[in-house]
Amino acid sequence: MNSGAHDRRHESVSSESFQPDVPATDTMVPSQPGTCGGKRSRRTGIEKVPGYKQPKADRLASQRRQALAESLGVDTESLVDDPVLGIGSLERVIDADDRRQVLNTGDAPWRWICFLEITTRFGPGMIATGWFIGPRTVATAGHVVYHHDMRDWARSIKVTPAATLASGSSGSLAAPFGSAVSTVFRSVAAWVDQQDDQFDYGAIILPDDRLGRAVGQFGYANLTDASLLDASVPANISGYPSDRRYGSQWFHAREILRVSPRKLYYTIDTHEGQSGSPVWQLVDGQRRAIGVHTGSVGGMNTAVRINNGVQANFDTWVNV
Repeated sequence: MNSGAHDRRHESVSSESFQPDVPATDTMVPSQPGTCGGKRSRRTGIEKVPGYKQPKADRLASQRRQALAESLGVDTESLVDDPVLGIGSLERVIDADDRRQVLNTGDAPWRWICFLEITTRFGPGMIATGWFIGPRTVATAGHVVYHHDMRDWARSIKVTPAATLASGSSGSLAAPFGSAVSTVFRSVAAWVDQQDDQFDYGAIILPDDRLGRAVGQFGYANLTDASLLDASVPANISGYPSDRRYGSQWFHAREILRVSPRKLYYTIDTHEGQSGSPVWQLVDGQRRAIGVHTGSVGGMNTAVRINNGVQANFDTWVNV
C-alpha cells in the first residue's frame, strides 16, 4: 500500500489518508489545563497517589523484558514486532494487587477521567472508563460504545468526570462537576465490522462542551517505539474498576514491556470497568496519553496504541 492509498481499517465515521502506523518522530497534543507535576512525579514519571510506591524491580526494565521474552520463547528484539493475537480477555490484576484509590479526583489529571454508566437495549448495568480529549469528546474503548455480543451500539452513556464516593455515604456517587448523557458515539470500521482488537477504540460525543470546559482534557502523543519502551518513563493508568466500591477511581503504574505498531503491553494492574482508561506518561510535568486501555492477553494487560490512524481520528473527533 502506498502513501496515497486509503486505509479503511481506521475508517468509520471519519476517514483519513493512509500513513504508516508507527511514527518516525514523536508528535504531541498538549494537555490543558493543569499540566504540572510535583517534584516526586517529575523524578519518577509516576503520578503522586498516597500509598502507591514503584517496586524497585520495575526499574530494571531490561531484566523484566528478558524474563518476558523467555516466557514467550522469543528474543528481546522481537518484543517490538507486531504479534498475531486474538481478542484479549478481560482486564486483570497481575501478581500482588497494589492499586491505590485516588481520593483527590477534583485535581488534574484525575478530573479528566470519567466514570461511564452504560445503557444497552437490555437496560442499564454496565460500567467503563473514559477520558476527555476535547471539550465535547471523551475517548474510550471501542467495545464500550459498540457491543459485538449484541451487534449494537450502546443506547446511552452517562459521563461523570472526577466521580468519587459521596462523603459519609455507603455507596452513593459524588459528581463534583456534574454529569452528561450522550447517545452519539464514534468508533472505526475495523472494530465495528471486524471486531479487530488492534482497533478497539472509540469516543463519546457530548451534547455540549460545559463539562469539558470545566475539567480540561488530556493531551495525546503519537510516539516512536524507542520513546514508549524508555524504562525511565513509566506508564500510568487510572479508572473505575468493578471490583472496588461503585464509582471509586483506582490507580497503578508500570513501564511498557512490549509494543507493536497498534498495541501496548504492560503488567499494570487493572480490572473490568477500566476498559477505556487512559494510558499516559508524565514527562517534565507534562502529561501525554499514549494509549486506550482495552483488556488482557498472554499474561499482560493491553492498550490500543495512539498511532497515526488513532491520532487522525482523535484530531477529527475533538472538532465535531
